[in-house]
Amino acid sequence: WLFDQTLSLLERNLEQIGISAFPNPTTDFLTIDIQWVDGIPLENLELVLTSLTGQEVHREPLNGGTTTINTSSYQKGLYIYSVVYSDRHLKSGQVLIK
Repeated sequence: WLFDQTLSLLERNLEQIGISAFPNPTTDFLTIDIQWVDGIPLENLELVLTSLTGQEVHREPLNGGTTTINTSSYQKGLYIYSVVYSDRHLKSGQVLIK
C-alpha cells in the first residue's frame, strides 16, 4: 500500500475543481476551462476525451486554465471529457460533436 499525497488532496478538494466545455454542442473546436485549486500540483494530471464506445480519442497533460481541442476530425456523437490523475477519473462531463 502506498499513500499518494496529491491524490489525497485532489479527492478532498473535488467539489472546488470546476470544469466546463464549450461550445456544447461543437463542430470544429472544443474549449475546456478548468478552475483549479491552489496548492494542488498539476503533474500526472491529464485531460482525456473518449467516445461512448470507450475509445480514447484525445489525451494531453493538464496545465490548468484553458485547453482547446481540434474536434473537426472526430465522428459526430456524444463524448465524455475527463480530468484524470494517474489513470483515475476525477471529474467528467459530456459534449456533443456535430
